[in-house]
Amino acid sequence: MRVRDRRWCKGADSLPRVPDLDPFLVLGLAQGSTLEQVETAYRARMALAVEARAAAASEPDRDRIQHQQQLLTDAYELAAARVRGEEGRRAGTGLPAPPALVLSIALGVIGVAILAVAVSTGEHGLYTAVVLLGAFSLLSALYWRHQLVMGWAARRHKED
Repeated sequence: MRVRDRRWCKGADSLPRVPDLDPFLVLGLAQGSTLEQVETAYRARMALAVEARAAAASEPDRDRIQHQQQLLTDAYELAAARVRGEEGRRAGTGLPAPPALVLSIALGVIGVAILAVAVSTGEHGLYTAVVLLGAFSLLSALYWRHQLVMGWAARRHKED
């Protein structure tokens, strides 16, 4: 069983290490729940946790409840992502591939193809094209990663 590292949590030294759980189980839902059910369960459980944290008598209790809030948030994100993925598969539509990712993959494939041609023909000019394609593929992949991190940060900021 895998265990999450919660060192970033305030007071993590005093908190028990919690194994990864089924996000639907954490939210008190059955597999196959709808996105609306996931959101409703998350809001209800988070409201209880906020009330409990406000009423906590000691700092260790507040730290424990904060840890539980983080587990609820993680469970919500995982359950919502699973539900969205299932709904997309049922509808025959998946999430569209990010353009920066598609561009990075395409440039990488073209670069490998040109590299094979350059190796077989010995044409030195093609090596320059391969280096440029590799550089642009890397830049595109880094931009895609930037988009992922910014999206993650925006969702985290919105929840706080």
